Amino acid sequence: MNTTEIEPDASPDAVTTQGTDESATRIPDPAVALTRAHGAPLLRGRMRATPEDFCVVEDLGFEASGSGEHWFVTLTKRRRNTIDVARALARVAEVRESNVSFAGLKDRDACTTQTFSVQVPGTATPDWAALEDDGLHIEAVARHQKKLRRGSLRGNRFVLTLRDCEGDHEGVLQRIAVLREQGVPNYFGEQRFGRGGQNLTRAAQWLCHGGGRVRREQRSFLISAARSYLFNLVCSARVKAGNWAQPLSGDVLMFEGSQSQIHFDASDPSIIARIEAGDLHVSGPLPGGASRALLPDDEAAAIENAILAPWTEWIAGLARARVEAARRPLRVTPQGLEARWSDANTLVLEFGLPAGAYATTLLAEIGVFESAE
Repeated sequence: MNTTEIEPDASPDAVTTQGTDESATRIPDPAVALTRAHGAPLLRGRMRATPEDFCVVEDLGFEASGSGEHWFVTLTKRRRNTIDVARALARVAEVRESNVSFAGLKDRDACTTQTFSVQVPGTATPDWAALEDDGLHIEAVARHQKKLRRGSLRGNRFVLTLRDCEGDHEGVLQRIAVLREQGVPNYFGEQRFGRGGQNLTRAAQWLCHGGGRVRREQRSFLISAARSYLFNLVCSARVKAGNWAQPLSGDVLMFEGSQSQIHFDASDPSIIARIEAGDLHVSGPLPGGASRALLPDDEAAAIENAILAPWTEWIAGLARARVEAARRPLRVTPQGLEARWSDANTLVLEFGLPAGAYATTLLAEIGVFESAE
């Protein structure tokens, strides 16, 4: 498995110092280039030329029961922010915004189908059709007994159209076959850090210098940005070393589609076979305070500790915020990955990813694609 070294120094000394007063903080570059696992990019092109070029369909993995005080509203949105849609649902239902929930945020500059739950006590049936316009279409409405919680989805299905592609057309199809079999690094995408990295900037101020009280929704974004950045550093280092999919002594392994964890046992030959089959994955840290998550030891612990050593202040801030440490697989395997050239310069990709995985990390293993402004 070839790797391409494109990672600059990601230590605190490599970041910009903003200001000189007591609130000054060193802000890392959230767009830090991450080491590719399968070689140099083979294409250059455009993505998101239109919202329909980036189609996402959410898979909850279960159906609404048909009864209860929570309405499950499945809709397709075009150039709409998930939070804005949630607020619109609250207005139509005449409930508080806290009564509306969803499994995950979806891209604004895309055509996405997802489900929201809206708690409406009593027997009232809101006029959901009042939401519809050129950018919003109701697909289905049904009742359910429980609210939809963050992360409570199986995954997402993508259909991506990449335009004006130049490069190695035949090599791309060979690369696709490799990705289908070996998977890709499970990096968090740049969108995790907010526009211009603003979530990460604020996270550094909040964690290290008491950046003030933040609303619950903002707090979640800041915590996610900080943990995602630190995970990416560890994942990139393992990719660079060529052992992101091969276990080291002391590694914590995670089961496919589960949070269950075990320590790598080199004496058990079945573990290697299960890793090669994609049933088990080497994991990396989502830093925080004490938790039930397993901790690596031996060689794996030494690597993680060395990478995270410059970021102890961030990790201490996460612990103070009562964030529990967790683990995340270093590898993700796309499901049903297919590719075709619809014309000489347009590549269409179809694939599924589990919850929490990013389509842009798969694209990075194929080429460099600029988004339309």
